[in-house]
Amino acid sequence: MKLTVAAALLALISHAACAGTITNGDFASNDVSGWTTTAATTAAHPASMVVVSNHGVLLSAGLGNSVYTTLSQLLHLDAGDVLSGTAQFFANDFAPYNDAAFVAINGLNLFAADVSSSSAPGPGTPSIFSFLALTSGDYLLSAGVANIGDNLNDSALRVSGFQVNAGASVPLPATPALLGLGLAALAAARRRRARSEQA
Repeated sequence: MKLTVAAALLALISHAACAGTITNGDFASNDVSGWTTTAATTAAHPASMVVVSNHGVLLSAGLGNSVYTTLSQLLHLDAGDVLSGTAQFFANDFAPYNDAAFVAINGLNLFAADVSSSSAPGPGTPSIFSFLALTSGDYLLSAGVANIGDNLNDSALRVSGFQVNAGASVPLPATPALLGLGLAALAAARRRRARSEQA
């Protein structure tokens, strides 16, 4: 009985120390393996593509007015994991052509920029973003950039350094129940032992 309780507690502790997984988050393989992209090189807009370098991945707009060049990956995060990364917007257009870029997880923006909020034209300041997973599960991480209002003067988005770290443990709903059951089992075992010693 004690071994069972100890095993359950060890499983809970080891869960807190584990981190979810992301494939090729630092793009060290010099490609976008593990990622899905919507980029395509066209004769009209050869810049509409994904370029990998030692600075990360550069997504260029140009697929059409309000059509995003995107990069995405479905990843697993455990409760308490922290996903982080860096994003930088390159505004290559002028108002009223409000080219825009984003980094999001499950539709929640972690980074957002557009021409109207930038000192266009030119590169914006790199921004570090992070996300704390409150529950374990699969999450869709996505990034994108698009020309807005026209399909000229392609803006761009650079992303780099995606990583997942085990953060502070977020208690799972079943954790208190398991702990309570373990303590109850230990108490019952002690009572039985005390009765058998008295008999």
